[in-house]
Amino acid sequence: MLISDAGSPYLFPKSHQPDEPQTLNSISQAARKWCARQKAEPFQPRDLRRTIKTLLIDRNPNLNRDWIDVWHNHGRAADVARKHYDRAEYLTVKRAVAEAIDDLLSDVEGRIAAF
Repeated sequence: MLISDAGSPYLFPKSHQPDEPQTLNSISQAARKWCARQKAEPFQPRDLRRTIKTLLIDRNPNLNRDWIDVWHNHGRAADVARKHYDRAEYLTVKRAVAEAIDDLLSDVEGRIAAF
């Protein structure tokens, strides 16, 4: 994956303001333009989240599904105590899921390179 600005804290920074993230509309618009150029079936970036979650579960049956939900920022506000008192960032959990995603993307990248 090409990095637009290695010094930015964001995966998708604004091109002229790398200290700010791209807006969701910008990412969706870029996906639509890419699909049109590639003559690919249109998709929404949120489709990638769903696809990655499905592939992670398929490839890593022992990866805790709650961890994947934490990585997606889902499921931690299920009750009052969690919503108001659980301020943990779950960095270890998110790192484990991120590493599984990195393995998945590396595998996809390798298949594309071999194609």
